[in-house]
Amino acid sequence: MSTTTELTFDEVLDSLTGYDELAIKSTTDVPLSKMLAADSVHALRAVIGIHTLRETGKSGSKAYQAAYKAAMEMPLSQVRQYFAEPPGDPIPDEPDSTAGKDDSPSDRTTTT
Repeated sequence: MSTTTELTFDEVLDSLTGYDELAIKSTTDVPLSKMLAADSVHALRAVIGIHTLRETGKSGSKAYQAAYKAAMEMPLSQVRQYFAEPPGDPIPDEPDSTAGKDDSPSDRTTTT
């Protein structure tokens, strides 16, 4: 699975239903709320599984288990790049990035 989405993690997360949350919990034995609080990578993989189901049009616990397994097999680099970046998030101290363009310490003026 090397698909990516133009949606941000938060957009997909906000679209989850109670049934999606139950599918995650029944497959992983961990509620999504606990994953989000303790283990962001595990939460990313769980939500990638839900997004994959929606993209393929499949449903049901067996389908989610297969989608979650595929997300678990993804290299971490792909997991981190799966969701789109939120628009306009500055990247401090990276003046080459569009968002962090005017946010490097050398761009700040100080008055004494």
